Amino acid sequence: TVLFGNLRDAADLPNGTFANAGPDWKLIVDFPFDEPGHSPLEDLERLEGFRQSGSSWSTLCWLPSFFTAPTMDILGRLVRLNHVLASDQRFAEATASLSPVARAAAKPQLSAMQMAARTQLEAALLGAYGVTRADEKVVDLSHSLSDHFPSLKAGLTIAPPTKASLREAVDQVLDQALLHTYPAAPDLGSEVKPTEVRKVADLCSDAVVEPDRRLVVADQSDRKLLARIANPLQLGVQSEQAFKLAASAEKWDTTFNKAINQARQNGVTNYTVGLVREAINSPQPMGLTAQLENLIILVWAHSTSHTFREHGGPAGPTV
Repeated sequence: TVLFGNLRDAADLPNGTFANAGPDWKLIVDFPFDEPGHSPLEDLERLEGFRQSGSSWSTLCWLPSFFTAPTMDILGRLVRLNHVLASDQRFAEATASLSPVARAAAKPQLSAMQMAARTQLEAALLGAYGVTRADEKVVDLSHSLSDHFPSLKAGLTIAPPTKASLREAVDQVLDQALLHTYPAAPDLGSEVKPTEVRKVADLCSDAVVEPDRRLVVADQSDRKLLARIANPLQLGVQSEQAFKLAASAEKWDTTFNKAINQARQNGVTNYTVGLVREAINSPQPMGLTAQLENLIILVWAHSTSHTFREHGGPAGPTV
C-alpha cells in the first residue's frame, strides 16, 4: 500500500493511517513542501510519538526535505503550463488575445518551457527525497534530514538507497523492509510466474529418474530458469550444462524429517502437508508464495518416494 499525505497533519493522515500489523508493508510518502512556518522536523516528531507509545508497525515513511522558494516557483510554473497545454481548448482559451500567427509561435515556446521546468523539477525531487546529493539552491538544507526513510517497525533501520532514480530507490528500500520481515527469503531476482514454477517442477521430476539425478538441460532458457529458481530454493544446482537434483540428505529432507520426527514424538501419526509447509518457514520465514512452497514439497516428496493421500485414497497434487 502506498499513500501520500502530510505526515505532521493528523487531519490529513489520522493516527489509524499509520497502523499496519500485517506482514505486507505500507509506504507513506510526504510532500517536499508545507504551509509556511512548518518544517520536516515536525513530521519526525509525530513519528517519534508513535514509537514512544510502543507502536511497532510494518510502515515506512518517505520524508523529503523542502523545496526552496525558487524551486516552488518552478513547480508553480509547471502546474500552470501543464494546465494550459493539457488540451487544444485550454491553449486556445489562454491565448485568445493573440493573433493566429503569435498563437502558432507560442505553443512550441510554451512546450519548451514545460519541458525545461519538468527537467528541473525531476532533478529537484531526486535531491529532496534523498536519492541524490541535494543542491542548497534547490532544496532547503536548513533542516537537515539524516534519515529520509523513517521506519515504524521496531528494530528496523533503513540504509540510504544507492540507486539513481526514485523507482529504483524505493524498490531498494522496500527490499530491506521485506528482508526484515522474511529474513530467510531467497533471492529469486524477480517475480516468479506460475508457468515458471510448473516448468521447474517438470524439470525436477525429469531429474529424479536420471542416473545420479543429473539432468542434462539443453535449452538455455531452462538452464537460466533453474539457476534463478531451483538454485536459491536449494532444490538442486544448475551448472553450465546440467541440473543436479539435491540428494535426499540435503536441505529439505533434513528439514522435513526433523519436523516429522518431532511430530511423531508428540504423538502425531498422520503427517500432513501443513506440517512440512510450516517447517519451510522455521526457524525463519522465507516469504514464499503458496505455489513456491508447493514446489518445494512436491520436489522433495517425488525425490524421496513419499506419496500423498486425501480422504483415505491416493492424491495427485500439483504446484
